[in-house]
Amino acid sequence: MDKQVIVVTSGKGGVGKTTLSAQLGISLADKGKKVIIIDADTGLQNIDMVLGVEQHVFSNLLDVMDSGGMVQEAILSVEKHKNLYILPTSQIRVKSDLEGISLKSLSEKLLKFFDFVIVDCPAGIDFGFRSSVEAASLCIIVTTQVVTAIRDAARVKELLKDINKRNTVLVVNRVREKSARIGALQDPNDIAKLLNLPLFGTVPEDDEIIYSTNCGTALDDGATSKKYFVGMADRLVNTEEGQLVAGDALYKQV
Repeated sequence: MDKQVIVVTSGKGGVGKTTLSAQLGISLADKGKKVIIIDADTGLQNIDMVLGVEQHVFSNLLDVMDSGGMVQEAILSVEKHKNLYILPTSQIRVKSDLEGISLKSLSEKLLKFFDFVIVDCPAGIDFGFRSSVEAASLCIIVTTQVVTAIRDAARVKELLKDINKRNTVLVVNRVREKSARIGALQDPNDIAKLLNLPLFGTVPEDDEIIYSTNCGTALDDGATSKKYFVGMADRLVNTEEGQLVAGDALYKQV
């Protein structure tokens, strides 16, 4: 698929949704794809900080919409990463303020200029969730091996199914392989089977992610988790129309 709107969502906060959005955006941009990340998590607004450009945000999506301005006024380039841009939201507004703003229409317009539009969806299933996912050609549900996060991911999956968003895959974050091997935590493959979702990728527990997030920098090439984000970007770039490549298997849209 040449162009996609990817919505990264989760049922539970704190599972690494924003980190995945940022690192996936970086990996796609590094492959020469033009990428914009829309921060739809109004009231929290973290993408700018994760990418180290918070000091350069002077306008946001809601400011532009309120003033009747052009959305280009709020788009910010990420200087450290050629081809990567963000559209920040407001940190002092609430999710319901997105009412009347069609993220689907906005995303379709942005696809005229970008190869990938990544929407960092607010956690949970309130108004911000529904407004964000309507734009998606692909939904990525992020969970961890924690049972409460898995249960919340199951709820999100059912809601996506209800609104006919069937092109949905799973990413299991902060994977502790040793704990999974001894049965202390569920194996990512078992989580995918439980949720009946294609396992699109995993990301291991990695202190380098915390360091890079705090510093607003990209992961070092030697970071344990770097290749996992790059691998997911590879699969997105090599995806055929209507199909998703997850691991060694080909998953068709149903």
